[in-house]
Amino acid sequence: MPDAAAPREGATDLDTLKSWIGFAGAQTAGKRTEFERAQAARAIIKRCEERDRAAIERARPKFLGIL
Repeated sequence: MPDAAAPREGATDLDTLKSWIGFAGAQTAGKRTEFERAQAARAIIKRCEERDRAAIERARPKFLGIL
C-alpha cells in the first residue's frame, strides 16, 4: 500500500492545517488496511498449517489400525 500524498502548504494556515489533517487520515487508513491484510494472511497460513498437520496425522501408518 503506497503512502498518502504529502500535505501541501496552503494559502492560509487553515488550508495548511486541513491538508495535514487529510494526510493524517489517509495515511492512517492505508496503514490500517496493510495491518488487516497482514492479519488475514497470517490467519490463512495458520489454517493451512493446521489442515496439513491433520492430514499428516491421518496419513500415518497405524499398527493394527489403532496406533
